[in-house]
Amino acid sequence: MKFSFVGFYFSLWPPWCIISRPVFSVKRTLSLKIQLHLGNNLIRLNARTMKKTLPTVVLLCIALFFSSCGWLNSTFGGSPPEPESFEDFYYLFHSDPAFQLSRIDFPIEGAFVEANNKEEWTEENWAILRVPVFEIEGTEYQVEYRQTETEFYQKIWLDNTGFVSEYRFELIDGLWYLVYAYEQNL
Repeated sequence: MKFSFVGFYFSLWPPWCIISRPVFSVKRTLSLKIQLHLGNNLIRLNARTMKKTLPTVVLLCIALFFSSCGWLNSTFGGSPPEPESFEDFYYLFHSDPAFQLSRIDFPIEGAFVEANNKEEWTEENWAILRVPVFEIEGTEYQVEYRQTETEFYQKIWLDNTGFVSEYRFELIDGLWYLVYAYEQNL
């Protein structure tokens, strides 16, 4: 008595690692035959050769799967991910208060200075920033900003008033963070 199952097709990722057409035969014992296609190569496995080669083939397929999805490269020193776009970060930083607080590691450098009072910034006294420096209009405020690949600095002030606002953002591990804030209102 022989039973054959033909047409079964099982695909592993990446697409060139395919196990296809297993043939099951039932006589006195159950035997399994597998054809493994790797590119243009065909490997045929039966019960006798499977004991020796199956663990190797399985490990090879697992390694190829992880390498194709980038896990091995990122885990074992592959190319780092692209750094976050400053423009995207900056506008989200000013439009989403929860995101803003997630990108400030309190306490940060700088201070809030008023008349006879100077305070370090904490999450409790932080005033959410709403207006990006690029959107400040008019001639009343003076604006200065500069950007490098890893840093953005901005300064806003009113001449002869004692008002100054300075912020510095830095790229840390591919993500932008606010690392310095100084506000003076005398």
